[in-house]
Amino acid sequence: LISDTKEICLLDAGCGEGYYLDHIANELERNPGQSMVSLIGLDISKHAILAAAKRNKKITWLVGTNRQLPVCKGSVDIILCVFGFHSFEGFSHALKTGGKIILVEPGPDHLKELRQVIYTDVNKDESQGASYDDQQGFSLVNKVSLHFQTAALEQAQIRDLLLMTPHFYRASKEGKEAASYLDKLSITVDMVFNVLEKSA
Repeated sequence: LISDTKEICLLDAGCGEGYYLDHIANELERNPGQSMVSLIGLDISKHAILAAAKRNKKITWLVGTNRQLPVCKGSVDIILCVFGFHSFEGFSHALKTGGKIILVEPGPDHLKELRQVIYTDVNKDESQGASYDDQQGFSLVNKVSLHFQTAALEQAQIRDLLLMTPHFYRASKEGKEAASYLDKLSITVDMVFNVLEKSA
């Protein structure tokens, strides 16, 4: 994303237990580029950060919020926010001019098969595919959709998937019970990647 910079700082805002950032770190180790990349994972949950620190000790892990990122002003090149709560004000403070935000959000069909099991009514408007063209201080430079069907997930995988989504907290007791009875389920993955650039 930033080819002319020799040292790049990437921050995962809302990293949870560090699953995605750990994969990025491993991929960078397997395929090192010309730039030095420092990785920071941030989450509001101390327990999640403790788990992330056990997962990968080479990454800097911080407890904090996206509204007030505990980093120096203008010190970050890329902010990754996967299914998280973004704060453009907080992100702008941390990003360098020309820095990028990668927002990964659910599309309208994301996990639709699971949602059909746990909810009585399923709306397709769950997508957060908002327009970011007019977001002050940022411009949308790229938008990519990813849509595919998984192989059949086993019962334990379905349970783990539900636990890591907001649907676990939104679903009724009956909905969770219905999901627990599933032996296998193929799931639709529908994600939207929005890349925004800080213009000022």
